[in-house]
Amino acid sequence: MKRQLLVLPLLACLGIQLPLAHGAVTPGQIDEFNLNPTSTYGWTNGGGGFGIENIATGGPDTQNANDHFLQISAGNLGGFQKLITFSDSHWQGNFTNISGIRMDLRNLDTNVNAPAVPVRIVIRESNGGSTTPGYASAPFMLSVGNWNTSVFFPLTAANMTGFNSPKAFATDLANVADFRILVSATASGIGDNVALGGRIGIDNITAVASPPPIVKGDWDRNGSVTAADIPAMLIGLTDLTAYKTQKSLDDAGLLSVGDFTSDGHVTNSDMQPLLDLVGGGMGSIAAVPEPSAIGLACFAAAGMVGLVRSRMHAA
Repeated sequence: MKRQLLVLPLLACLGIQLPLAHGAVTPGQIDEFNLNPTSTYGWTNGGGGFGIENIATGGPDTQNANDHFLQISAGNLGGFQKLITFSDSHWQGNFTNISGIRMDLRNLDTNVNAPAVPVRIVIRESNGGSTTPGYASAPFMLSVGNWNTSVFFPLTAANMTGFNSPKAFATDLANVADFRILVSATASGIGDNVALGGRIGIDNITAVASPPPIVKGDWDRNGSVTAADIPAMLIGLTDLTAYKTQKSLDDAGLLSVGDFTSDGHVTNSDMQPLLDLVGGGMGSIAAVPEPSAIGLACFAAAGMVGLVRSRMHAA
């Protein structure tokens, strides 16, 4: 995966406004701070390197003792009075082709009893001063302790709150001039003062691709309904909560995928309609195992898939 290492002059600390961005954020682009171990990959706090640094050890990858991460300090722990970082280089332009931003976060406050801090992502219409309009995400409350891996911030109108009278959310999402990660109790583009000090670690900042459209019966979420969705459903029924998390589905999305009987639930009774849809009818199943016993049925899944495929080829 190509790592972006572009660095442009960042003038937000002076209140100088630059034109709107061009181009687009690429799904899957990531800043993981290992490829160039002395670089902050264009992330800054406007302070010329004061209070922001690439740390050589202690990242979230427990299998790599030299896993680097980005550290932001403020207050009496160094840096300015705000825990904030922004990138006006390769995190600009059109964000509409991604569903959100995922990252690893750690509260590194030296006071183990310090309260959790509200971390947000922010998009703004320019890299100007405190009156610049934009949108801030709902906060992730980051407590002192170990790394919180794969924290996801959805880039949706429901999750983003406007400040300073911004344009329509869809307009700003397509024209991001300034992308930020900051600590703020309210939706804001500049964040809170932390005069008593604060420090957070950030790693693996990732643009998450938008999921495929929801299709009834598409349990493996590849955009189409095939024989492979039968074993995917068998496995999914064993733990629907885990399945929703893995496939980035909410309750409504799960029903759209698996509720064939329109009873408002996804259960083993929805299996026969899926078999009918995939294979054009495989005969009825007198009893599909309950979720607690579905693990045993998975041994037969490969045979079921083969049978469906043979019927589909014969059709």
